[in-house]
Amino acid sequence: MEKEFEKYIDLSDDLRKGYKESLLPITNNWSFILGEIASQIPELFRIIYSKYSGTYYEINNQKLMDFVPGYLLIHISEFKKNFEDLKQILNNKNIKQKFLPILRNYSSDFYALNVNTNEIFLIFHDEDEIDLIHKTPDDFLLTLRKNYEEHVYFLDEDGFLDYDEDLEFEVGSKYNEDVDFWNE
Repeated sequence: MEKEFEKYIDLSDDLRKGYKESLLPITNNWSFILGEIASQIPELFRIIYSKYSGTYYEINNQKLMDFVPGYLLIHISEFKKNFEDLKQILNNKNIKQKFLPILRNYSSDFYALNVNTNEIFLIFHDEDEIDLIHKTPDDFLLTLRKNYEEHVYFLDEDGFLDYDEDLEFEVGSKYNEDVDFWNE
């Protein structure tokens, strides 16, 4: 999983020079911050936050905001707030399972890890249902890497990360065959 994550970061940086550097410097207390929320830190979060701090919600250079189009990798110093925001959204949906946020957009929608199942969900703040999008963090990272390699992700004319939605679903279904979200 670690190699897959690093490859994804490298591909992001190849397309948008400076992206990798924008995720630094590392915050030394990342394990303490996550440890206050999760009794056991999931491997995906150890991989991310042991090397990178993430993207501040109020990043100055918006061209470096996106981890995936429209979503930023939550900065570790803002993790608790994002966890609480996600928890409130889930409470409003009457979902009692514990989720840890991974990515967030400016509309308060999240990519999140279900702590009990280790599955990745897409959670929209204004929809009743939540969507399983990847059965494992490995599937999540593989699919994201393939989105670069199969040209789902590209830069728009203004230099912002964008994507081909139809192609994203093709790639998603290819690498997540048993997940309904990609095959609807």
